[in-house]
Amino acid sequence: MMEVDTHQSPTLGLFNLPLEIREVVYALAISDMPQQILWKNKHPSWLTRYPAMFPSFCFASRQMSTEILPVLLREYEHVLLDRPCDFQIFLKQLLLNERGFQSIWKLTLRNLAGLCGPNLLSKSSFTNFMSRFPALQHLGIEVNALFVGWSSTRKHAEILTPTALTDYMHVSFDSFFFSNRLRTLRIVCIENQSISILLKVPLEDMFSVFIECLKEEMRNRRSAVTLEIEYYHVIGLQFLSVIFYYLRCYRNPVNNGDDGKYVHSETADLKNNTYPNISFQ
Repeated sequence: MMEVDTHQSPTLGLFNLPLEIREVVYALAISDMPQQILWKNKHPSWLTRYPAMFPSFCFASRQMSTEILPVLLREYEHVLLDRPCDFQIFLKQLLLNERGFQSIWKLTLRNLAGLCGPNLLSKSSFTNFMSRFPALQHLGIEVNALFVGWSSTRKHAEILTPTALTDYMHVSFDSFFFSNRLRTLRIVCIENQSISILLKVPLEDMFSVFIECLKEEMRNRRSAVTLEIEYYHVIGLQFLSVIFYYLRCYRNPVNNGDDGKYVHSETADLKNNTYPNISFQ
C-alpha cells in the first residue's frame, strides 16, 4: 500500500526573513501612498492615530508597527502638522522607538517660535528632542518675526537681544548641533513690513542679532557645518494667511535691491512656495 505524505513544506513567513528584506517589502507596500501628509484633527487626542499615514496592515502586530515606522519616515517627503499642539501629539504617537529617530537624516522645523514658545515645548523638551537624531545631516529652521514680535512681552528695543530671542523661543543654539553628522544648517528668516513698523526696528536689523549669535556659536565650536541663510517677505494677503493659516503661508524671496529700498547680502531661492511645519526625510 502506497503511503501519501501529508506534511506540507514549512512556509517561510515574513518575520522569518532578514530585517533588510522585510523593510524592502514594507517600502513596496507603501509605495503607492501619498508622500505628503497633512494631519488635521479638530479634537486632538493623545489616542488619535494617523490613518492617512499608517496603512491597515501596520496594525497586524506590534512587531510590524515597530518595524515599519522607520520605513515610513524614510519614504514620506513631508509630514505637515496643522497646529503647534499637534507637534507634541505627533511625538507621543509616531516617534515611539529609537529606530524611528535614527532613520531621519533631514529635518525641517517651520515656525520655531510657534513650536517652542511658552506653554508649548519647554527648552529641556526641545533639547531632548534634538538630541535624538544621531543621523541628522541637514537641519532647516524657520524663524518668523511675526511670532517673535507679537508674542513677546518685552519692549521692542529688547526683543533683538540674544537673551530675549532665546528665552522666548525656549531653545539654545547648542541644540542645533547635537548630531556629529550635521553638514548643513539652513535658517529661513520670515519678515513682515508691519512687524518692523510695530517694533520700530528696521527690517535689516530684525534678525541680525539672532544670526550673529548663531555664527558666534559656530565659531566657538569650530564647526564645519555649512550655514545657509535666507530672507523672505510676507506681504499683502500673505500677511493675513500667516495670521490665520500659518501652515499655508506663502513667501516671496527678497529681491536683491530691485526696488532700491531693501537689500540683503545673504539670500536664496526656494523651489517650493510652501514650507512644512515638520519635515522628515
